[in-house]
Amino acid sequence: MGDQMRFTPEGPRELEGDDFRSDEAPKVIRNPEDQRITAEANFSPVVDPEKRKDLIAILDSRAGLQRGKPRSRDPSKNPLGSRVFDMNCSWPMYRVPYLNAFKYKCGFYQQSHGQECSHNHVDGPAATQFVLSCIRQRILSPNLLARLEKRIRKLATAVEPNDYAEREIATKRRALEDVESEVAKVSQNLALAETPEQYKAVASVFEQLKEEQSRKQTDLQERWCPAQGLRHQSPHPPAEPPTPESSAEPVETN
Repeated sequence: MGDQMRFTPEGPRELEGDDFRSDEAPKVIRNPEDQRITAEANFSPVVDPEKRKDLIAILDSRAGLQRGKPRSRDPSKNPLGSRVFDMNCSWPMYRVPYLNAFKYKCGFYQQSHGQECSHNHVDGPAATQFVLSCIRQRILSPNLLARLEKRIRKLATAVEPNDYAEREIATKRRALEDVESEVAKVSQNLALAETPEQYKAVASVFEQLKEEQSRKQTDLQERWCPAQGLRHQSPHPPAEPPTPESSAEPVETN
């Protein structure tokens, strides 16, 4: 099984859609004999080939039900993995199936084939329920519960709204900048119009963009002011680009 490349008779290839399961994890595939790449070894076999063949047949018969099945990576199926330790030898206790449930058994005892430590084990569901009860008792204690609620409320009112407001303002500012860029392009096209028809067509687009620019400026101003009340980073709102009306000099009339 390769999580990046797969070997083929033509050489390595990248993973394709058919190489993944429904949970987007790579499939475990056992290639048929004619698709396996083998080569003769340059040394004499340590084990007699016939004895090895018989041994492989025995192992295949024992592991036939598990072949091709990946180990579970679902934390809910092993809630106390690497969290239960044998108090006798300090080794972690490994999850092993037991009847229709599971239990945790001393890892040192298993790895040493029963030569070290003892056959210490604990019922898996009972241990999980005990740990959850301890956590619930700790969290629901009056002192800790009040402190936890105060902390959560502080984070909810101080951190999350600020971050959300800043992201929203940044999004609106980028949208305004895009419209301003379009206004600049249309302004150039308006100056290059050669006929009244061209001028009228470009002027219509220009007016639409100016209206959209005005709406986005107003929207940004309205969103900026409440955000300033949450986080005082700058006392001034973003400057608006000058418009032809504001930049033109006043004309006196009699």
